[in-house]
Amino acid sequence: FSNGPVNLTVTREPLQKALDQLAYGEENRKSVVTLPGYTKTALEKVKTGAGKALLHTYTLGDQTFLQLSVVSDMVGYTVTATIPAGAEEDMEKDITNIMENAMVKE
Repeated sequence: FSNGPVNLTVTREPLQKALDQLAYGEENRKSVVTLPGYTKTALEKVKTGAGKALLHTYTLGDQTFLQLSVVSDMVGYTVTATIPAGAEEDMEKDITNIMENAMVKE
């Protein structure tokens, strides 16, 4: 991307209780809202290859975060893209498209 570096992180965790993707996304959203400097940019339900999920967009300092969480067989996966705050909207759309179309396979 020409607007600056993009970092993509995927985390994987076994779930202690059954959660659907929307509930898992909400749990992950709650974990970051108390961080100093947190500002919510957007929260929307999106269709993914694994079903409906929450796409949470927020800023911390000079970084914008796009976070999407999915669930597969009692395992939660969270994909977080980090881009420079103020990056062009097209950059966010491209990253969101990649995240929404990702499939979880073990």
